[in-house]
Formats: sequence, structure tokens, C-alpha cells
Amino acid sequence: MVKQPYILNIYDIPTVENICNQILREVIKLESVSLAHVLMYPKNVSLLHNHYFTNEKYFILSGRGILYLNNQAYNVKKGAYVSIDVRVPHKLKNISESEDLEHLVISTPSFDPRDIKLILREFEEPQVKELNLLTESHISHDGATVYELNSLKERTNSNIGIAVGYLKGLKKAKQHYHIKSEEVYFVIRGEGTIKLDDKDENIGKGSLIYIPQNIHHSLKNTLKQPLEILCLSSPPYSKGDFILI
Repeated sequence: MVKQPYILNIYDIPTVENICNQILREVIKLESVSLAHVLMYPKNVSLLHNHYFTNEKYFILSGRGILYLNNQAYNVKKGAYVSIDVRVPHKLKNISESEDLEHLVISTPSFDPRDIKLILREFEEPQVKELNLLTESHISHDGATVYELNSLKERTNSNIGIAVGYLKGLKKAKQHYHIKSEEVYFVIRGEGTIKLDDKDENIGKGSLIYIPQNIHHSLKNTLKQPLEILCLSSPPYSKGDFILI
């Protein structure tokens, strides 16, 4: 079966019930990775839990919170990325009085709702530490500025690449394709167009684009502000598999 690209807006996806009573949308599920979008109301706290088989990665889109991992706690805000290993107890708290906490949950392998174990004990309130945000970047083959979120070890173990890309105002990226990797783009902020083979589509905040292997694609930023996109690649990009047209 030949896979086809598609575009959707995640805010149009129906919410699903979950044990933490959050605004949860299951965005996309591939063979080795799934992506969910979570909105937490002010002062909302998720239940303490862990997973036996699933590694989760949290990426904060907006708002401020505290992420509890085992007996440690970290301040998280826009741009924070945290990888949570299997069996590690965790919960997330929105510390704002008025602002929602919005984040993505990337699960490897794809999330299974049966793989949730609630933990009845609670942490003693630990000292909250600051989380270091990534600062190293490189210019991708298509011209975008890219920050790799997951480490080489994570990419090897999960077979997933996770990065944030920035395309400068009014800039057009180079058209390219991949033979091995399929991709998921999620627009964090900005507006633009994406060319999928010979078809141009408008994209903006909340747009999700699925790009199978061998689909020619390129981004164009139609605003003066940067276009910011989260990029998932499965498997991670490899040498020779970023083919410019």
C-alpha cells in the first residue's frame, strides 16, 4: 500500500478521555512513534504514573509548569524538551493562575493506553531545578536552522529523530525528499506554505503534515517572523537520505 501525504489541524481533532482529565488529542500514530497534544488548565496537575514499555518525550509549546521525575522537579516552559525513560514515575503541574500549559507527548513505541500504571504514593516536594534548553544548532541541507532535541543515544535506541526547525522570514527552503525516512511536521508558530510534490498547501500554528518516503517537499515562510516547526523523522535522517531536487 502506497502511503499518501496529508495535512490536518490538530485543534480540529476530537479530544479523548484520559485518566488525568486533560484536554488530550491523539494526533498521529506511526509504527514506531505516536504524537499527542495536551492542554492543561491553570493549576491542573496530572496523576503520578509511569509506563513499563513506553518512553515519553515532553515538548512544551506554551505556558509554565513543573515536571516531577522520580524525586526531582524541573521548571519547564516554551521550548523545554524532556525524555522520560520507562518505569520512571512522573507528573506535570501547571503552575500558572491564568494561562494554559500546552505540550506535545512523543511516545516510542507508539502509545498504548494499557501501558499506564498509576502510583499511589506521592513525592516529597523536592527543590525545583532549572532545565537547560538546547542552544546548539546547524543549518540543514534545505536551508533551515535546526536544533536537535534528542541525543544520538536516544535516536539510536528509539530509531526516531526529533528536532525543531526555524525558517527565516519570507525565506523558501530547498525542495527535497527522503527514501528511508517518513516525516511529521508540526507548526509551532508562524504561517507559510508547504509544497507536497506539485501541490502547494497553506499551513499555520497547529498544522500537522505527514510526509511519507519519496514525497518531494519544501517549506516557504510567508511572514517576516520565523516559521517554527517540530520535525519527527522515522527512522532518523541518515547520510545520503536528504536528497535535494
